[in-house]
Amino acid sequence: MERNDTISLTQLEANLTCCVCLNIFFKPINIDPCNHKCCYSCVLSWLQQNRFVGRCPQCRCTIMSVKLDPALNSIVETMLTMKPALRRSNEEVAMIEELEARNMREYQNLLQYSLTVDAFLPQPQSPWVP
Repeated sequence: MERNDTISLTQLEANLTCCVCLNIFFKPINIDPCNHKCCYSCVLSWLQQNRFVGRCPQCRCTIMSVKLDPALNSIVETMLTMKPALRRSNEEVAMIEELEARNMREYQNLLQYSLTVDAFLPQPQSPWVP
């Protein structure tokens, strides 16, 4: 490889690095509205550590939605083909997927609890109703 190719790969690697785990993206997601990217498991862990208060781990803006980014994942896979040493081991992938499942279950339990509690809270009275 030429020097410029190496620099370009280094720059590409930097652009494909998660701001939470500092590794190459694994199941990259797009955060709306700021369009920052990170690993799906990292955003779940970040939200869990912050009591599921939806703030972007990079800029702290309020998260409106999180979506998997298949186009970015394709770029990551191309990069991993070019630099296989950056690929996560099968053991690490299994650990990440278990963490994802655990954090998702915790989030769903919290959401279910929140909806249950909300059902029992007194509803505000409209000032327009006699």
